[in-house]
Amino acid sequence: MKTYKEIYKIAYLKIKGIPFNKVNLKELFDFHSPFIIRRAGGAGSVGGFLSMTTYDGYEDKKIIGLFDYDGEGCENFYLLQRRCNNQWSTGIKGDKKTGFFIKRDKHECFCALLLPIPDRLNGITSDISEGVFISYVEIENLIKEEKLIEQKCVDKKTFTDKTYYKIKTSMKSKAFEKYSTLDKEDFDDFIPLFDKIEELFDLT
Repeated sequence: MKTYKEIYKIAYLKIKGIPFNKVNLKELFDFHSPFIIRRAGGAGSVGGFLSMTTYDGYEDKKIIGLFDYDGEGCENFYLLQRRCNNQWSTGIKGDKKTGFFIKRDKHECFCALLLPIPDRLNGITSDISEGVFISYVEIENLIKEEKLIEQKCVDKKTFTDKTYYKIKTSMKSKAFEKYSTLDKEDFDDFIPLFDKIEELFDLT
């Protein structure tokens, strides 16, 4: 499934002002980005990877496990503190707008990051609390809402009196082609995400 990984790449190149098309997207991202993106297959898989008991092969690398700010993502992010014999015991840092993050004790090259949330999405998110999360933000929600609707790739959902949008199952393999035609300004809410990634990778 290409969609989610490609959204990050599209957003990165748009923010940097680098022209691309669907054919050379991967090549240009790989050339210009100081980090690589790998899809893990869900929040549980990301949490499991970050909880590996050995560091073999990763001693000289930095890994950031990125979680959506939805129920599953927040729960797996929070549970890291209880995994690996408390090897994530230093505590959660940051904030909702710039990104909550946590580093693994004695191996700070392993980080976990929750998707930073712009103020406009506060109505469908909750703050981090003791194991209780009522949040529905996934990566596509960082694209301006009117653009998500305009591209006709999403279904409308409701949470109490709030609405939010999710990519249609039938569009998951091709929505990125439509998003690649959007303007740079449509990806402004991705800026805190890449700023935090660069900070955690010490790239700034």
